[in-house]
Amino acid sequence: MQTHSHNLFFDCDGVILDSNQIKTKAFRESLKNEKKEYVDLFIDYHKKNQGINRFEKLNYFFTEIKKSFIQQDYHDALDKYSSMCIMNLKNSELVNGVKIFLENANKLNYHCYVISGSEQNELRDVLKYKKLDRYFKGIYGSPSTKIENINIVLNDKPTKKNNFYFGDAMSDMIAANEFSLEFIYLSGYSDWKDGKEICNKFSYKIFKDFDEVIEAKII
Repeated sequence: MQTHSHNLFFDCDGVILDSNQIKTKAFRESLKNEKKEYVDLFIDYHKKNQGINRFEKLNYFFTEIKKSFIQQDYHDALDKYSSMCIMNLKNSELVNGVKIFLENANKLNYHCYVISGSEQNELRDVLKYKKLDRYFKGIYGSPSTKIENINIVLNDKPTKKNNFYFGDAMSDMIAANEFSLEFIYLSGYSDWKDGKEICNKFSYKIFKDFDEVIEAKII
């Protein structure tokens, strides 16, 4: 069997796990004592900025929306969000076809990496619990950014062709472009409102899930 040493990068929420709604509900719950109008504004901001980490997002809520940053409130919200996420992410469903795709990629000796806005230790814990960590050479999350983490993997080496980034958010597309990775938009589980329109504009490939990616013989 022919083998390859190309890199495949994967976001997690909406790409590996069907978990975007879990994150949205967790943010609502973590801010349930705040004014509903503030929380609604924040949820809209959150959906438009998928891939930005929780630390930045909750900081934005208290400084820009509520305009009152109290350290204790910020940390309480972070703690509530984290505990809800861990519990629900472990019970989340996988995106259709992703496990088979990862198995195939490993057989072909592709190097697979998770590059996510999720908190890194929590991300590793959840993927280990779901027995998916075995497929990845590295699992990277926040507080480092996606661009910083891809840079760690590539170590400033020029990228080859056939290096793909599977994502479902604007932040994934931006990170892919930064390193000339071929961006592939997974639309089926995404909260990115203008995702299809923007990706069509730039002629990026769009697939609903990994069943469609497998069918298209991307690798």
